[in-house]
Amino acid sequence: MPFISRVARAQNKRLIFPTYGGSYQDMVKAAYTDPFTKETGVEVVFSGVPDFARLKAQVSAGNVEWDVFDAGGAWFPVGSKEGLFEPLDPAVITDKDLVLGERKDYAPFYHTPYGVGWNAGKHNAQNAPKDCAQFWDVKKFPGKRSMRARADFVLEIALVADGVDPARLYPLDVNRALKSLEKLKPSVPKWADSTSQLVTLLTTNEVDFDYLPNGRVRATIGSPAPLAINLDQTFLSHEYIGVVKGTPRKDVAMRFVAFCLRPDRQAAFAEMISYLPGNPRAMDLVSAEGKKWLPDVSSKHHIVQNDDWWAVEFAAVQQRFQEFLLT
Repeated sequence: MPFISRVARAQNKRLIFPTYGGSYQDMVKAAYTDPFTKETGVEVVFSGVPDFARLKAQVSAGNVEWDVFDAGGAWFPVGSKEGLFEPLDPAVITDKDLVLGERKDYAPFYHTPYGVGWNAGKHNAQNAPKDCAQFWDVKKFPGKRSMRARADFVLEIALVADGVDPARLYPLDVNRALKSLEKLKPSVPKWADSTSQLVTLLTTNEVDFDYLPNGRVRATIGSPAPLAINLDQTFLSHEYIGVVKGTPRKDVAMRFVAFCLRPDRQAAFAEMISYLPGNPRAMDLVSAEGKKWLPDVSSKHHIVQNDDWWAVEFAAVQQRFQEFLLT
């Protein structure tokens, strides 16, 4: 039997995982890391915030600190092309319901639904927009709007508001999207720098409506300024999870990713954060109350973001969008 050092044994009893802190980290801890430690004896240590440049530097230098990576948007498609993630082990990541397609080195972790939100103390469901077209209709639904100051949180919504079928969005017609945004621009006093700012703009009544995640709205229930949201037509962004290339703890990292994709764990997280599970089988385990905060994804009205398109186009399109904001 080969000799295994105490250091190696100790390494296999801990994982390093960057996360976003705050309440998000608390929910990750409750749904994933604490149960994983209880089941396996492997400690999961939170270290730093997910950062693409730092991830790339670790892999390029062959000095990998992080074992598992969790991020949204184009980071995973770009990182996959640059060889920053280990191929998922089919002997460990075996759930047949996970539609990975060509994503052989990362898996869908969850999907974040953005819907039209408002201050429940000022508006109600009858006088608030329920979809993209109504969000653009400032005559029928008067009031100030806000959206994120990032092209990849705005352009798809602008195109659907202009009549594009959500199923036929890509490749995005950027010129048409910017023309659509020109119509709304006079009603947007502030383009939000963060999701938190979208919440603040509503709770302080600086704007009447904006597009924000359902989980952020649910978190305000019971507060002095509760928000409300319509989930009839949501914009679905994606979060992914994968194993960092070159980690010395590859085997246990694979086990952790597999654990995070289990239906029971995905359902537990969905109950807390109100985001759609990456594993569709988890929906059968979500409570009736939890499902009230989740959109019906069988509807063709929802906008499903294409991160592969953004992985190629983001830099150029964001530059054009920034120029639009300055004019």
